[in-house]
Amino acid sequence: MIILEKRPYRLENTAVCIGKFDGLHSGHRMLIDTVRTCGNDTKVLFTFSFTNIPAIYSREEKRYLAQMLGVDVYIDCPFDENISHMSPDVFLNEVIVGECGARVVVVGEDFRFGYERSGDVDFLRKQSRTDGFSLHVCPQKRAFGEVVSSTRIRERLREGDMDMVNQLLGQPYFIYGDVCHGNRIGS
Repeated sequence: MIILEKRPYRLENTAVCIGKFDGLHSGHRMLIDTVRTCGNDTKVLFTFSFTNIPAIYSREEKRYLAQMLGVDVYIDCPFDENISHMSPDVFLNEVIVGECGARVVVVGEDFRFGYERSGDVDFLRKQSRTDGFSLHVCPQKRAFGEVVSSTRIRERLREGDMDMVNQLLGQPYFIYGDVCHGNRIGS
């Protein structure tokens, strides 16, 4: 898997799923599965790096999961001043279609983007007709009568409800890292 962290991205013929993907939970996997069905297009996961949101998985853990899920290119875009102030049309045309070479765009039905979250699925539908990309909108995944969301998973993690966390994630929760040995004074 190729990891890109700096613009411009310079990709061609891609299927791109876009989102925060902070948990890569079962709802996010629907988007990735949709991208994986897009023929020979390069499978791209476009995510944002936020510094102020508690993450379910670390940056390394997310990348590991993305690779296990069959992603070809992992774009980790810093949510900086420039990106946060881009209008939806500039973000779509310059970054997603232009730099990412998107022929297919996959998002969730509640996806919002652009300055002050002013872009939405309706905007993407209109733009797909003029910009020449195919749009796939995935419905929100529901489990136990509620929408599967990263917020819900973080709440369950705080409560220690690991059975529910695992079901919402679609796999057992894990922590990835190096084991470091100390002074061996503990028991």
